[in-house]
Amino acid sequence: MEKKCDKCNKELTYAVLTIIDGYCWKCHSEMKVAVVQGGVDRNRSTAGPDEFSKLELEIAQSNGVIIKEQYSKTMNESDLVNWCEKCNSFIGNFLLHKDYMFPASQGELESVDFKGEPYCESCTEAEFRNSFK
Repeated sequence: MEKKCDKCNKELTYAVLTIIDGYCWKCHSEMKVAVVQGGVDRNRSTAGPDEFSKLELEIAQSNGVIIKEQYSKTMNESDLVNWCEKCNSFIGNFLLHKDYMFPASQGELESVDFKGEPYCESCTEAEFRNSFK
């Protein structure tokens, strides 16, 4: 039996956590990269580890993705990021779609999808539309 939304009683959708067998943009070492599509408060097509739920973080880390906290002087804040343990570089959200998710969707990089956190598409869309009023 599928879960229903507490607010509108519609069937919940599950975010998709994709783990990509990628490479480090800096040292070109192999590394696993995690990206989520969909989910509560995710109004972009893809989201990095800074927006993962606890469940999604656990799935990513248990499947070999290195996720660490990275401080940004520019933004004056810390975020969780995909991390290269070879050269200590990270992959910011800017590169996630273009350099990892898109090539994976085209079959250029190997990837595996996992069921992420459940969310209500209807309520999420309504909240997104209301944020522009």
